[in-house]
Amino acid sequence: MSTTNKLPDAPAVKRGGPTTPEGRDITRYNSTVHGFSDRRVVIACLGEREEDYRALVNALLDEYSPEEVTEQLLVYEMATNRWRHARALPVENAEIERQFNNCERAEKDALRPADAAVKEATGRFEGAKRVLEIVRSAEHEGTISWEVIPEALWENLFADLEPRMVSLPARELGQVRTPEEMIAILRRELSLDDATIHAELFRVAGENVASAQEEIEESLESREAIVREYALQKATASLPSEIVWATIHRYTTPLDKEFRLKLEMLIKLQQMRRDRQGALVRELPPPVGVGRGAEDVPEVQA
Repeated sequence: MSTTNKLPDAPAVKRGGPTTPEGRDITRYNSTVHGFSDRRVVIACLGEREEDYRALVNALLDEYSPEEVTEQLLVYEMATNRWRHARALPVENAEIERQFNNCERAEKDALRPADAAVKEATGRFEGAKRVLEIVRSAEHEGTISWEVIPEALWENLFADLEPRMVSLPARELGQVRTPEEMIAILRRELSLDDATIHAELFRVAGENVASAQEEIEESLESREAIVREYALQKATASLPSEIVWATIHRYTTPLDKEFRLKLEMLIKLQQMRRDRQGALVRELPPPVGVGRGAEDVPEVQA
């Protein structure tokens, strides 16, 4: 008979957290998001303060001056109702801020490649302008300094003129050549002199500058399109989402109805109390000497 060796259970992993009752009381509501369904009146983790709630209660007490216990209870319930109703505004503002921040982050992410494209096109434009200036200064008193012209411009020129070289052998098409070899081929195949070759180099350099300028404009237009698009999204983000709005509406609507009901009850109770007090005043007998005619007044003996 085989036996199975049972290993002892691994010790439970201890998770961090408060170990005292006071600490647990502080952290037990860390997951509270909006507190709409919370039974507490004042929720400290949402930034609410007991003194602010007391100030609201005192303000309502001063306004309605309740005298009976029922009136006082209604005032306290009204204060609690308005206090809980006020939680909807921070939730709405937080949702708007969250949506706006998401739009800003998305805009930054979208603008990052657009800015890189603008920067790259600007760099090509500045480089093309420098090459154009080099080609312009390569000619001095009829002498052309071919060695100062960048090889990349030679390659651009040769690629531009190569279709005109019909007599160039097919095996030589697309080969990598030195500037000296290109000059020799241009002279042989197209019968270009040095001045014409220099003019062609200047033309190609100018076309590169114009092309780079167009790339800058296209990049800037693309960037502006992104900015306009996210400006519309930010305007839309100034309103809470339908889900949050529905949650707020579902929470605040009963509170509004309850507040109006309690206010009507308070006003009715106060009016009933005033009516009772008025009736009691009317039922009291008049003071002595009040309301008696002249004939009822005893004659005073001289």
